[in-house]
Amino acid sequence: MSFVIVSYISKVLSVELFGLVNYSQAIILYFNLLTLFGFQTLGVKEVTKSEEKDEIVYSVISIRLIIALLSICAVASISVFITKGNSFRTILLLYSLTLIPLSFNLDWFFAGIYEMKHNGVFNIIKVTIPLVIILCILKDDSGVYIIPVAFIIGLIAAGTYHIFQFKKKGFSFGNKNRNKRKVLFTIALPFVMSSILSTINGNVDTLMVGAFLSEYELGLYSGAYKLIFLLISMIAVLFNVIYPNLTKLKGQELNSFFGMLTRVVVMFAIPTAIGGFIFSEEILILIFDKKFSEGSITLKILMIYFMVLFLRELCAYSLNAWGKEKIYLKVIGISALSNIIINYFLIKKIGIEGAALSTLICEIGTFILMAFNIREKVELSYLKEAIKILPNICFVTVFMIVFKLVNINIVIIIPIIILMYFGILYKTGYLNTLGKFLK
Repeated sequence: MSFVIVSYISKVLSVELFGLVNYSQAIILYFNLLTLFGFQTLGVKEVTKSEEKDEIVYSVISIRLIIALLSICAVASISVFITKGNSFRTILLLYSLTLIPLSFNLDWFFAGIYEMKHNGVFNIIKVTIPLVIILCILKDDSGVYIIPVAFIIGLIAAGTYHIFQFKKKGFSFGNKNRNKRKVLFTIALPFVMSSILSTINGNVDTLMVGAFLSEYELGLYSGAYKLIFLLISMIAVLFNVIYPNLTKLKGQELNSFFGMLTRVVVMFAIPTAIGGFIFSEEILILIFDKKFSEGSITLKILMIYFMVLFLRELCAYSLNAWGKEKIYLKVIGISALSNIIINYFLIKKIGIEGAALSTLICEIGTFILMAFNIREKVELSYLKEAIKILPNICFVTVFMIVFKLVNINIVIIIPIIILMYFGILYKTGYLNTLGKFLK
């Protein structure tokens, strides 16, 4: 549904205004992370091991709400100095209001008590309501303000569902413990710093494209990056689900689970990146519009970045799960600083392709450093798993190239390739790993 929202908005809005909407989202993303304050990961660990769940929830929400209100004031101040026009300023301010309902997000709590179904419903509500509102009201550039308003309404409705389920289980927001709040605030600082640095590493390119290039180029880059962002969101769903297992498993059990997870990651990361690379232009036209086709080279580079990031995220979540937050923070800090410097020079020299290339270079460096730091605890077998599945991927890649050359419609190609790929995995027995992992 998020996919449909992005696609519809890109088709209805001009490239320039689409770029400004995404630029405002890129800015608000940092305040989202500041408001969430690292409790998406830390909160899961605390809820899993603690009996004082009510106190934890009250403390987390109260911390988040204070930060959200301060963040709205900060966004209002920042908007005065951004020279993108009044429309952009209004969009940015409206998006900042999403921080208040975001404070009441309890997905970390339900992950901690192993009731993921409520998070599934939360996510469906969160995107279904904006989807309906946007499809019904947004028809051209003049209705752009309905986009952030729709997301505010969606978050309020989804948050209400979470709170209802929380109270239904007999929990309460009334168990106040100031000392607990101070402790959680202190131990959450490395998590929120890591999240912000990680986001700088991931989307500083969009911010710098917006700062140095035209609104049109920003729109083209936003189209390519938005697709990558949607793919990354799917990765987050996967790793949020397996995160509790990474925190509690030890010894051989951990090695076995990690090996299985490595195989699943390789199974999806490599062919997705190859498919996106080959059909970059066709995908942009299908999802967005012909007006975004100029961003195809940028998308090719970003698809490789997506593959590396998918492989790297397993290392990142593992470091946080195993109490190595300081190592994670150092690595991300180095990468974020490098990304800003390299982006500055490459964007100035080659435009939006330079932004994508900078992001890829820094992601490769981050992956290498993180992989090095987890080898002492588990065996990292990416190369071995890639070699095992390489014949299957090569077989499917040949067909993708043939389909590309004979100019078959991408809508037909995608389901054929997916069925073909999973058919080969089934025949070779590789699909058994996926079945075991899902169980």
